[in-house]
Amino acid sequence: AVQQALQAQEDDRPLEIQLPPDPTLKNPPERRLRLFQVPFIDQSHPVQLVGVRDITRERSLEKRLQQADHLNALGTLAGGIAHDMNNILSAILGYTQLSLDTAVEGSKLHYRLTRVIKASHRARDLVRQILTFSRQQSLDARNIKVSLIVKEILALIRASLPATIDIVQDIQD
Repeated sequence: AVQQALQAQEDDRPLEIQLPPDPTLKNPPERRLRLFQVPFIDQSHPVQLVGVRDITRERSLEKRLQQADHLNALGTLAGGIAHDMNNILSAILGYTQLSLDTAVEGSKLHYRLTRVIKASHRARDLVRQILTFSRQQSLDARNIKVSLIVKEILALIRASLPATIDIVQDIQD
C-alpha cells in the first residue's frame, strides 16, 4: 500500500484504501484510509514520509448526503408527476361528470360512469399522498377496507374484459 501511495502521489492524486474487516467482529465497520506522501529534506537528503488519514467518517457522510440528494430529487420528480396527474384527473372527472349528468339513471352507462368517478377520486387521493411525500409533510394515517378497493378495481376490470374471461374473487370483508 505504501508503494501504491508513492506512485499515486507522483500522479498528484491521493490513494484511498479500504481496510479488510476484522474477522473477530460480528458486524465490522468499513474503514477507509487516505495515504499521501510528504516530501521533506533531512540533512540535505530528500526523504519521503508517508502519511495516513482515516476518512471513514467523511465517506460515510458523503454517502448519506448523496442519499439525501437522491431522495430530494425523487420527491421533486414525484411532485411534478403528481401535478400532471392531478391535471389529467381533473379533466377525467369533469368530463365524466358531464357525461353522467346526461346518462339515464340506472343504465349500464350511468353505472360505469359512476365507477369511473369513484376510481378517479381514489386516484386523486393517491396524488395527494404523492404531493404530501414530495413536500415531505407527514401523512394522516387511517384504516381503510382493502376489500372495498379490490372489489372496485375488479368491477372496473370486468367492464373492459371480453365476456369469455371470468374473474373469480374470494375476498373476506
